Amino acid sequence: MEKTAEPLIRYEAVQCPSGDRLLPLVTIVVASSSDATGIRLPGQYRYASEPSSAFGCRGDDSPHRGAAALMPDRPFPTPARMADRLRASRTHRFVGRAAHLNEFRSALAGEPGAYAVCFVSGPGGIGKSSLLRRLKDIAEDDHRTVIEIDGRAVETSLAEFFMAAETAQTDDRTVVLVDTFERCQGVEEWLRDRFLPRVLTGVVVVVAGRRPPSTSWTSDEAWTDLLRVVQLDGLTPAESAALLEGRGVAPELRETVVAFAGGNPLALSLAADTAVRVGASWEDWKPTQDVIAPLVSQMVGDVPSEAHRSALTVLAQARVTTEPLLQQVLSQPIASRMFDWLMHQPYVEVGERGVYPHDVVRDVLEAHLRWRNQQRYADVYNEIWPHLLQVSRAAGESDVLPAIRDLTYLLFRDVEDRYFYKTRFEGYVHEAPMGPADRAEVLAFAAEVKGPLPADVLDFWLRRQPGCVRLYRSSKSNDLVACMVWVRLGPDDREAIERDPAAAAAWAHATGHSALQDHEHIGIGRYLVHPAAYHVVSAPIHLIQLRTVAEWVRAEGMAASYFALSNPDYWRELLEHLLHRPIPQDPETGSLDVALFGRNWEHFPLEFWFENRHSMSPTAPPVDGMHKLSRADFDAAVRHALGSWRNAGELGANPLARTRLVRHAPGAPPSEEDVAEALRGLLDEAVGALRDDPRAIKFYRAVTVTYRDGAPTQQVAARRLGLPFTTYRRHLTRGVDRMCELLWQRNLAR
Repeated sequence: MEKTAEPLIRYEAVQCPSGDRLLPLVTIVVASSSDATGIRLPGQYRYASEPSSAFGCRGDDSPHRGAAALMPDRPFPTPARMADRLRASRTHRFVGRAAHLNEFRSALAGEPGAYAVCFVSGPGGIGKSSLLRRLKDIAEDDHRTVIEIDGRAVETSLAEFFMAAETAQTDDRTVVLVDTFERCQGVEEWLRDRFLPRVLTGVVVVVAGRRPPSTSWTSDEAWTDLLRVVQLDGLTPAESAALLEGRGVAPELRETVVAFAGGNPLALSLAADTAVRVGASWEDWKPTQDVIAPLVSQMVGDVPSEAHRSALTVLAQARVTTEPLLQQVLSQPIASRMFDWLMHQPYVEVGERGVYPHDVVRDVLEAHLRWRNQQRYADVYNEIWPHLLQVSRAAGESDVLPAIRDLTYLLFRDVEDRYFYKTRFEGYVHEAPMGPADRAEVLAFAAEVKGPLPADVLDFWLRRQPGCVRLYRSSKSNDLVACMVWVRLGPDDREAIERDPAAAAAWAHATGHSALQDHEHIGIGRYLVHPAAYHVVSAPIHLIQLRTVAEWVRAEGMAASYFALSNPDYWRELLEHLLHRPIPQDPETGSLDVALFGRNWEHFPLEFWFENRHSMSPTAPPVDGMHKLSRADFDAAVRHALGSWRNAGELGANPLARTRLVRHAPGAPPSEEDVAEALRGLLDEAVGALRDDPRAIKFYRAVTVTYRDGAPTQQVAARRLGLPFTTYRRHLTRGVDRMCELLWQRNLAR
């Protein structure tokens, strides 16, 4: 019976005598040289007694002449190497960069207009190394000699660089790929002026690093036709989703991961591995430190000092970082050096108003720095928000919205994705106040839109407060696309309350517990409409939001603010974040066709908002027991407090202690135990203002000797000052009046 068995096979390599190639030799070892062994060879092989001739070598020259050999019927398959599998995986997983790959193929083909040298720059993790690996595969497919140079190995040695790339001077089919060029940036001048001019025509050089080439390249006209400078951007959302699909990320998670990564391939890859491993749902997926830490290392690199770390903390929190902003955290000389350092980082963009990081770098920095030292992160925040608030209040009209945008960015990050910063609409529309010639257009616009403000009420407001209207026009066509009506109501606006039901409801709510003072008013967002995107954030709505915050920040004496909305459900989450609560309808004011949301600024001042943004122990706002004093009562309370300067108990019971002057002073709201000291500090500041005014120095002396130094009687105080009593009394009265005015104005600013 014929036996069938697998022969024992030995693989060997035979050097063809011509010397041009190594040939595979497959020999079969059998029990006997005779076919009588009964072993039948598999059908896809043939037995060859002269294996060398089968490979095109002369049989008489073969070192294995006469050996029993097993030859394949078809060309022998070279065993796959690990490198082949890695390359196949790279090719399969590589997404995007089609334009860059096509340009490289054109360069290899020597097509007209193709580059000879390409300089690719971009931040860490953006995909420079992956692109170079793909270019290497393409070059090898074109049978090019590929020379790879790693800047980390070369450092700044010209000799090492020349040795690594010398082939480019002898072989015109060489491709030189230089990665991590920022680590050997010192050879840039030599590379441009000495090395590249020597390479042969046909050689293609691609250099990749975090920093773009120096301006010496682009200013030299000789390089115009030969050099291509590429700033490598992130992947598109579609390309990012394709990358995640290739990594096995569930469809419902992809949008969340794409939003986090911002097109950064490294961030996408690390987040994909975590998402697949953890299997989190889209609602609760967040990048963990095993994603964040390597991203910080790759994107940012080493942080040289604590001053650099502080600068990065400001960069992560502020929408735009300026040198004056850094000076709130660092001393002036250090802040100047840190600003220069930030300007030259590859992950930082330089804009008209300052510097800012790439989006994914900001997110990664914020997560890492907050995790590393939450208290320090909060401290930096508390050092920069007062500066941004001051800038917003002092800005001229043309600079208001940019300043407010910086302020709101710091404050509203928790809800930015949905309501604020998903809208990348810079320049699509512009804001303008309403002029006399615009009135008819606004009325026609409102009639067509049929928004939440009746035409007759709108007409009333246009006549009553023409400055309350803001128009939003298309930058392309100048057409009116949106409109905002922000009205102010004070104690003298009885007619407005009678004409506008929503204004009446807001006024009733604001004055339900206490009357407004003569200097106070309430603000109402009465008409905030963009018809083309009525229920979503749009370019005009985003500008309307900024203008609204500007009203809150810059208006003096605003006691409360309200919104009258016909689509409240969409905006409810944002309004709650803004501490605007739903206002129940009052039957006495009639039913409304809008929902009203309001906020009492006495109870929830701006400072409370900012102070609790990153607080480790948030404080509750002083809702109840807040006193609002008339000017006469306020002045009387100041005089009483001066007389109680040394008596903490009486200071704590002073009516001023329950006003926003004390309760909303900068810093954490004082506890009941500290309120007397807080009031004494305010008095001390007012006295200091007298001292700093050369015209009021004699008033300062009278107040100081009488109250702070505690003269037993006014007669004694006059003698200590060496003044006639009537002169002393005049100086004291003028000094106290000045202090009352200073503190009153500060109270209004709260």
